[in-house]
Formats: sequence, C-alpha cells, structure tokens
Amino acid sequence: MFSLASDGGAVDLVAAAAASPQLAEHGTLSDATQLTDPEMTHGLPPGESVLFGYRLGLTASSVPLATITMNPAVSAGPQSLLSYEVRQVTDAQKCREQWETGVVVVRSRGFGAGPSEGFDVGRLDGGALGGGATQLCIKVTLDAAASQPQTSPVSWRFLAVAAVR
Repeated sequence: MFSLASDGGAVDLVAAAAASPQLAEHGTLSDATQLTDPEMTHGLPPGESVLFGYRLGLTASSVPLATITMNPAVSAGPQSLLSYEVRQVTDAQKCREQWETGVVVVRSRGFGAGPSEGFDVGRLDGGALGGGATQLCIKVTLDAAASQPQTSPVSWRFLAVAAVR
C-alpha cells in the first residue's frame, strides 16, 4: 500500500482486514494486513473461489478523495490462472453474504494484468479510523485448468492518488 503527496495535499491511505478493529497504514510487506478465508485451509482448489473482506479509507489529514488501483501478485504458483474481482459492500465482515448485491468496483481480471481500473475512496469521518471506511469484498478464483491448488500467499498492492474532479 502506498501513500503519495500531490499538489492538492497528502494522500494517506489506511486499511484493515474486515474483522480488524482499526485501520492502519501498511507501508511494508512485514506490516501488511493478512487476509484469510476460513473455507481455504489447504490452498485454493482449481475451479474454486475465496472471498476476503477489506476496508479502506483516507486519514483526516488526507485529501478528501483518492482514486485507488490494485495490482496483486503471488510469489509462486500459476499467477496466470488466478483472477480477482472487487465489489463494494455495506459490511466487509459479511462479504460472502453481500457478494451478489455488492457494486462492482474492479471487474474480473487476471493476476499479472497490471493495475486495475480505479475506484474512489473518501476521507474517514472526523478522522476516526474505521468510521466511514469503504467496505470491500475481494473474490479470488483459480481457473479449473490449474493442475494443483494455489497455496502461495497473495500480495495486494494498492496505489492511492488524489482524485481529479
């Protein structure tokens, strides 16, 4: 995850897994949020999908609105056989239940296809980390043509730039 400065001010992106109590900056891999799906204990089987709830927001000192792009990668395994889609939901902790009614913010695309199309995230209300966060549901699918389960973790890279309106 990256925070950038712009002519309009700082873009300070904060994030957390759905169940985490507080959003925080994650500037390095070692302090990144871990996303897990309880239905995937031994890897993602070919032809199957997993869902991850995630929350994003901008700090109170940030610009009011930023455009976010995503660019996930895996360290090992068939990256070309993985795809993802992102929907905005009302409660990221209910990602699985709200998937069908969520608003598509990143259309289904393959890993390694470069940065996604952008979607907007706003500043958090009153600077309270967690209040007013953008609630996301991320779906990852392994193509049925894969010869084995995907067990390598995914690195989710988010790039936030001040939205131009």
